[in-house]
Amino acid sequence: MGKRVNIGAPGSGNRKTMLLLMEEYEWPPRTFSMAMDLKPAEMARALCNNKLDAYVYVVGHPNGSIQETIITCNARIIPIEGPRLNAFLKKHAFYTKAVIYGGIYRGVDEKINTFGPRATLMTNADLPEEVAYQIVKAVFENFDEFRSLHPALAPLTKEEMLTGNIAPFHPGAMRYYKEAGLM
Repeated sequence: MGKRVNIGAPGSGNRKTMLLLMEEYEWPPRTFSMAMDLKPAEMARALCNNKLDAYVYVVGHPNGSIQETIITCNARIIPIEGPRLNAFLKKHAFYTKAVIYGGIYRGVDEKINTFGPRATLMTNADLPEEVAYQIVKAVFENFDEFRSLHPALAPLTKEEMLTGNIAPFHPGAMRYYKEAGLM
């Protein structure tokens, strides 16, 4: 590749994602002419100042920093798709296929296929069962309103929200899912 690529700040989700991608695509760090470890606030400026050729940003869309990079630097979003991504997703179920819809960013008119992590609402085990139950019930019984809160939530389905989770379900959540016939 020979490009200057940001692989993410140490300990970040961007870094973890990029390291997993590098493993799947067999890209050792020497594949890049430079592997940088910038924080999200530094990535757009580095790209615009020609100090960086590419970066991976694990973020919900739309995102102001990405919009700024597209407008200021005439940057573009590259699709990620195909058999290698499919193999990656089979190994790492906490990621899923995703789409950046056309019209979300100025100048991006067509949908862009990509992937991203599944978002998970976490709590500690001490949260009373009834509280967890009421939270899940409120989300699922007002699902259309929930999906309208952010464009990244719009394509969600109730069934999809129950797959690929990285933590066990809280007993209160399980109670609601069973009552609603979702499990």
